[in-house]
Amino acid sequence: MEKLLIVLVLIVSLFGSCLSIQCHQCAMVGGDDCGDYYDGAANSDNIDDCGDKDTHCVKFKTKVWIGDSGYINGRLRESVIVTRGCTRDPGYGDGCEGTQAAGGLVIKCRCSTDGCNSANSMYNLTTLTTTVLLSVAVAAFNKR
Repeated sequence: MEKLLIVLVLIVSLFGSCLSIQCHQCAMVGGDDCGDYYDGAANSDNIDDCGDKDTHCVKFKTKVWIGDSGYINGRLRESVIVTRGCTRDPGYGDGCEGTQAAGGLVIKCRCSTDGCNSANSMYNLTTLTTTVLLSVAVAAFNKR
């Protein structure tokens, strides 16, 4: 009877450890080590277990346009920050959504399989184009 109990405890403990999703976890701040052009195979050491309640891997891409106030050349410069990690989004499927932010755009893509946030592009061109166009239209409408 004791052996059966030990075997059951081992099976339950192994099953519980297999439930957490594993995701690439990194952030790009001024470098290419986690950027939009990301090699998941070369960065396999960035894959870590997520928390027990995390449901998805996530990739955030934030684009902001920064003005130099006209003293240098008066043009807007684009700054991009990419972050990959884990998130707790029960009830959501895989996919992307964009949000217009003050002076920029935030694209959040989530997926639900191990290491899936290593992709350079986790969204298709139609989704991205629609998101950007809707964000620009909303921003233009709100300025009136």
